[in-house]
Amino acid sequence: RVLSLCEGRLAAACVHIHFHDHSSALLHLQEGRGMIKTAPTFLRDAYDRQFQLYQTACNIDMRSHRSIAMILPLLSKVMAGSNMDKEASILLARAYVLLGRLHEAQAVLDRILDAFDSENHVIWALKGEILHGRKEYTASLECWNLALKMKPKCSKYHLQKGIVLWDMPSRDKLEAYGTFLEAAKLDPHDATVFLYIGHYQRLAANDLVRAVKCYEKALGLNPNSAETLLQLGDAFFATGDIDTAYSVHSKLVADPGPFAKQLYMKIGLYHRKKGDNTAAIQCFQNILEMDPQDRHCWECLGEAYLSRGSLNSALEAFTEVLKLELQSLNTLHQIANIKRIQGLFFGAVSDYTTVLELDSSYIPALKGRGESNLAIAVSALKEGFNGRAVDHVSLALRDLTKAAQLRPQFVCIWKLIGDCCTCLYDLDEEHLSITVPAILVDATSTAQYDCITIQKLDVFLIAKRAYGRAVQLSPGVSLHWHDLAISHYYLGKQLTGNMEYFQTALQLMQKALTIMGSNYLHWIGLGVIAKALSNFPLTQHAFIKSIQLESNNPVAWSNLGALYLEHGRAELAHEAFKYAQSFDPTYVPAWIGQAMIAESIGHNETMDLFRHATELAYHPQGAIGYGYWVCHSLQTIDRKLVLECDGTTLNVTAQRGVLQARDGLDKCVRSCHREPCAYNYLGLLYEQEGLLKSSMMAFLSALELLRGQPETDHRMAAVKFNCARVQSALGRHLEAETLYYSLVSTADFIGKLDMALALFRASKLQDSVQMYQLLSESQDATTNRSSLFTGAAMASYLGDQGLCKELLFNAFKTSPPSLHGLVALAALGTINNDQALVQATAVEILRIIEWDSNAATLLHSSCMLALKCVHFSLQDSSLAKESIASVISHLPPPMMHPLFPQVNMFSSMKLDTLCVCSSNMAEAQKMVHMYPANPCYLSTLVFLLKNSNCELKEKYKTAVLLHVTTILSTDNCDVKHHILQRTLPKLKHTVSLM
Repeated sequence: RVLSLCEGRLAAACVHIHFHDHSSALLHLQEGRGMIKTAPTFLRDAYDRQFQLYQTACNIDMRSHRSIAMILPLLSKVMAGSNMDKEASILLARAYVLLGRLHEAQAVLDRILDAFDSENHVIWALKGEILHGRKEYTASLECWNLALKMKPKCSKYHLQKGIVLWDMPSRDKLEAYGTFLEAAKLDPHDATVFLYIGHYQRLAANDLVRAVKCYEKALGLNPNSAETLLQLGDAFFATGDIDTAYSVHSKLVADPGPFAKQLYMKIGLYHRKKGDNTAAIQCFQNILEMDPQDRHCWECLGEAYLSRGSLNSALEAFTEVLKLELQSLNTLHQIANIKRIQGLFFGAVSDYTTVLELDSSYIPALKGRGESNLAIAVSALKEGFNGRAVDHVSLALRDLTKAAQLRPQFVCIWKLIGDCCTCLYDLDEEHLSITVPAILVDATSTAQYDCITIQKLDVFLIAKRAYGRAVQLSPGVSLHWHDLAISHYYLGKQLTGNMEYFQTALQLMQKALTIMGSNYLHWIGLGVIAKALSNFPLTQHAFIKSIQLESNNPVAWSNLGALYLEHGRAELAHEAFKYAQSFDPTYVPAWIGQAMIAESIGHNETMDLFRHATELAYHPQGAIGYGYWVCHSLQTIDRKLVLECDGTTLNVTAQRGVLQARDGLDKCVRSCHREPCAYNYLGLLYEQEGLLKSSMMAFLSALELLRGQPETDHRMAAVKFNCARVQSALGRHLEAETLYYSLVSTADFIGKLDMALALFRASKLQDSVQMYQLLSESQDATTNRSSLFTGAAMASYLGDQGLCKELLFNAFKTSPPSLHGLVALAALGTINNDQALVQATAVEILRIIEWDSNAATLLHSSCMLALKCVHFSLQDSSLAKESIASVISHLPPPMMHPLFPQVNMFSSMKLDTLCVCSSNMAEAQKMVHMYPANPCYLSTLVFLLKNSNCELKEKYKTAVLLHVTTILSTDNCDVKHHILQRTLPKLKHTVSLM
């Protein structure tokens, strides 16, 4: 009974094997092996071996991941008794072929050939399998033909022959298809036959519907076939039914077997198609865990990261691709694209260049490099580097022109050519000269790579033709009509007075609106063009319509505000600019508009608004406005902010404003050379910084732009006065005098005052005195008359000291008296040994300073101290002298050196109470090191050393002697004579005391 049951299980297994239902066959074989355990030993071993051979054959035919792992252990059990069992050896060789171990399979085959008859169809079939694994398709085909001669009705042999024909690249796939059909007729239950018929329909005949039916038939015959599920999913994916494809592929995730990489790749591509880049990245990472050297998977991973926006991760993935394939064009191109997206345009240009070195006609690289150069040019224009912008636009046009010649049907290239040309609109016509390919200017040019130099008008004509070509290629795209309209608008602005281009631009923009009236950008463009045609109702309507379509629209709000401001509607303009600021707080024109409104009503925040606009970004109107207000504020700056150490240096805040305004105006004049106000303000700021030559050049440029204007033009007069003042300060007295005399009739009080000073600098003292005296009699000099008398005295000192003294007395008598005039009078008294005059003026100066502390800022502290010294010295008070000497000795050397006449006067006194600290001595020595040729600093050191204690004398004695040696070795004879006559005697006396 047991044997009957075992034979029944074996027979049932054979039936299932015949119908290729290997799973059911394995179940019956497993049950049979369980039943045979109760049979006698001699029968159990025989049946068990037979069951194991059938199990091995089923596992080989199933080709599943789990069955492959079970093949070799089963065969080892079967062949344990006899290594040369023919049937077992053939199965072992087939198992080795299935595992890719072809050398071991060949070794088993050789042993079979040595032991058994080689003229057997099974042997020829095994040879064919091994040769097929080695990709020796011709020899394998001969083996299968021989096997078919011996057994022509074997469907398996027909199938294997068809597979060999399918894999042979030189044979027609139709021949393999006929062989597959023959196999299907002989065995309609073999799923592998229908799998390959599906391959033919999908890959050769391109009949996806039939391919899907064949794959479904194969899957119905063998539901556990991972390869069939994989190919069925691919067929659904090719038909566009990606959801069904994903559901089919998902069935394999649990046990993908040898197709795991392909499965994860296809699922990852499905997620990429659906836009789920995170899931796709996970699939690609699973593949790389199995095979880190898969270049295609790294590339897909980089694409997924790039689509998700993870640019750094994408860059790392593409870098890994380059490690595996150094000259991958697509990878190099993607790395360049990532750098361009990140804003690393110079790096992107370098990478695009590497791609073009490998393939000079690679269109994506030509387009990418042109786009990167365009981005560099736009960035340079924002920063004011106009020359750099022109150079990079020229480079971009060369690449884009070549791309357009290779692929003239690509609309994006023509648009980029137009964008390159229109981005240079803000540059001045006289300074815009660019080199472009000759074929852009003349389409009939035969010189393919020759370049010519063109001017601004020709640049916009190229833009018009490029946008026109884009419109011809894609007439249904409204943005191309918009660009073409803007190019005509620029041409109308360039050709002043030519309204024809404006009319054409209006019609083109209306055409864009008929295609897509919901695009708010078209309405903004319509409003700008209508403004050029002075059609203000249409302008207002267009801007309002744009705002209705897109309320978060700072451009339209700012344009509307500018329109209201131009027509005197300040309140409406303020509201419009306020909305623009709320939608985009960094939009510069809105801040400039608010600043203009504040300026028109005299608001005290005008300068702050212009400053904020300048800090946000460069804009020519913002730069000019801020420059004006900085210059205006410099006239009224609080003198308390002036640093005590330098009477002309502004405080940090004011100096920063000067630098910001100067940088903005410098950018303005580089891009637009027709703004005389910008040159004038720039000259004033250069003058404030002490850059007089640059200031003069700016004023001369402003005068050049104002040439032809009437002399009564206030701008001409202001620039001439400024230029004359700077030229006078530079010592160009003749040019300054010429400008001043040309403005005498129109000069105001300040202008005539500058003229008087210029005449003094030109050594025309009598004319300067007359001008000062004339100004002192003017009604505008009510509060400055004393200072004017002082100026006249300054001019008359070298020519007529009596007149000088008289003028200084007039300055002294005039209320309020000029402090500088009093100091000059005291100096004159000192020179003439008029002690009464010196004492009277010193007392008056000290009284004024004590009564008004702000007046002290008008005089340098060292000058005030000198006056105190003179005053106390005339009183002959030893206590006062000691007090003043102590004050002098504790001053830092930069403040002490103007007091050397007083220092020398006190150096002969015995000052027992004087205390000289080590820090003063060290500072004095430092100044001597820095300025060894200046005798004043050495006198300071001698004075301090003489009045110091013994310890300090001993410490600095060597240093003083060293300085004496340095001074005596100087090459400057005048300095040496000065030191020997005035300093060295006291120095020798001091050294002898030490």
